Amino acid sequence: MSNRFPALNSWQRFLLLLLLILAFGHNALAQCTGSSPTWATTPDQSSVNTCISNASSGDRINVSSGSATWSSVTIPSNKGLSLACPSMSCSITGSGFGYVTINAGSTSVGSVLTGFSFTGGTLNVNTSNGNAAPRIYNNSFTGSGTLVETDGHGPALIDHNTINSQSNAAETFHILGGSVGCTSCWTDDVVPGGPNMLFLENNTWNGPGGGYCQAHESFYGAVFTFRYNLLNGCQIDVHGSGPPSGRWGEWYNNTYNNCCTSSSDFDWRGGSGVYWGNTATNRMNSTDTGLGPLCGSSDICGTYPVQYQFGVGIGGLSYSPVYIWGNATPETSAHVVAPSMVQMGTAPNDPAHCSGMSGSLCNAIVTTTQPATLLRCESAADVAAGCPVSYTYTPYTYPHPSDNCRSTTFGVVSGGCSSSSPPPPAPPSGLTAIVQ
Repeated sequence: MSNRFPALNSWQRFLLLLLLILAFGHNALAQCTGSSPTWATTPDQSSVNTCISNASSGDRINVSSGSATWSSVTIPSNKGLSLACPSMSCSITGSGFGYVTINAGSTSVGSVLTGFSFTGGTLNVNTSNGNAAPRIYNNSFTGSGTLVETDGHGPALIDHNTINSQSNAAETFHILGGSVGCTSCWTDDVVPGGPNMLFLENNTWNGPGGGYCQAHESFYGAVFTFRYNLLNGCQIDVHGSGPPSGRWGEWYNNTYNNCCTSSSDFDWRGGSGVYWGNTATNRMNSTDTGLGPLCGSSDICGTYPVQYQFGVGIGGLSYSPVYIWGNATPETSAHVVAPSMVQMGTAPNDPAHCSGMSGSLCNAIVTTTQPATLLRCESAADVAAGCPVSYTYTPYTYPHPSDNCRSTTFGVVSGGCSSSSPPPPAPPSGLTAIVQ
């Protein structure tokens, strides 16, 4: 065999070969290839960020199987990108808050994150009204703290994920409308059953053995729909802190299993919304839905009404009652936690159950079937029409129009969702509300 480096001594040839190996090895392990609209990258943070930097809005970035640690991967607000790994084969250790940050911005297409197994850290999803919705689907999240935080008033879709909580009472999802002390987070229009909010559907939560998790904690004017989820040993919670509490929620057709070592399946402490069609199996306590602020905690208590309290709408003081109906046995009862702050009856004005407070109105209306009309004060149009106004409640389309996974599956879909994903939801436009 001829000498390929005749002018070099053996030591020089060794160094040259080592440099070549390192160069080719680096290229093999850390690379971003392709061009718009499809990119390919290895899972290391540097390569993923290079592809994000190179990509144009609407592009797809395919991440190859493997393991990596991420501390700062950000999809900026001026790009709508799909970041995808095949068949849950990317194992990512998250380091700190916002190890992945997805920003909804001014793009015409929303960003997508799918196919990853995340452990530790907190993924951050920033949303804002009128922008294309991000979608987070078919991922797993495992850890002992807050695994996902959403900020803003949507829209966004989080579906078919599996969340594994590893510590007792961990608040796995933080749903934030704004920030501590915000007031503007209570001034946006909310249309019950409308598309312009955060949707969490068909996810599975698994609590730690011998304890419980909180599938979500909601604060600061949060507006969202939580539907068709499976909660194993987990409860849900809306804070009543002031200012301000969670604002509006729609919870329906969820299943609680083995809930909970805490006192309630659901602590509904502030704001308004609807709660219907939910089911509980193998219950571990005697109560399901606790209504009103937890005095002595972070919630604000006092003389009725208190701003941002339970059963109020836009602006934080307008009467906008909660409605609860049609929840399957034994998920049928509700109890008032703070009788001086909340009254519960079978109609907005129920003299038999609601008296002695402002206008003798019931903050919570609990019935066996859906009322033909409901009351609300959730938008500027409602205020102009003379709050509260009546309306007929119809839930938003299910599955979500951007959901291409099987609607019969909770959590991660084995084998992935359909290969031809529908486009992320476009920005809502021409929204109208009918006031009766």
